[in-house]
Amino acid sequence: MVRAFVNRSADTIEWVKSKGIKFEYIGPGGPGGMLTWHVIDGPGHGRFLIKTFHEQFKNMDVTTMVKTAGKDLIVKDGKVTGVTAQDEQGNTIQIDAKAVIVATGGYANNKEMLQKYVAFPDTIMVGNVGKDGDGIKMAWKAGAKDEGMGVCTASIPPWSARLRAKLPHAGRCAPTLSMGRYPWPSFYR
Repeated sequence: MVRAFVNRSADTIEWVKSKGIKFEYIGPGGPGGMLTWHVIDGPGHGRFLIKTFHEQFKNMDVTTMVKTAGKDLIVKDGKVTGVTAQDEQGNTIQIDAKAVIVATGGYANNKEMLQKYVAFPDTIMVGNVGKDGDGIKMAWKAGAKDEGMGVCTASIPPWSARLRAKLPHAGRCAPTLSMGRYPWPSFYR
């Protein structure tokens, strides 16, 4: 799946552009890196992408459920065939599907998971609103493995003397870290 994600990334970008999305910046995700960072041109960046897609869904045979939380993946014969969810009134909904995409955003708001998986768990995570690990836990419950859990992006707060002492070459600015459980973090300004 990861190989398909990487191999089809250019096709995905072209598909997104065909839906009317433009990019204000395309550049490396870190110093000397490949041109993989695509910043959406529009108010709120990613929020603009979702709004644009949501408007297009109105003209398609697509049902959008807001304020509906996924609770469990439905697995039959080793294959994910749907999801059970809960709406804002607390009603349980079963959604059968040919494919399920878990896109819940990670675990940057989950202190226990940060303590377990990242090298510097007390840093300030980038774009962390609502990222509590619920989708990851749902996938684990369905049989997914916890590979790659130590990868996060974060900023070192300027006031964190304890963390800066571990990275003396970071200077006075607040560098961004790519953190994992390795003996060294990679960082860039």
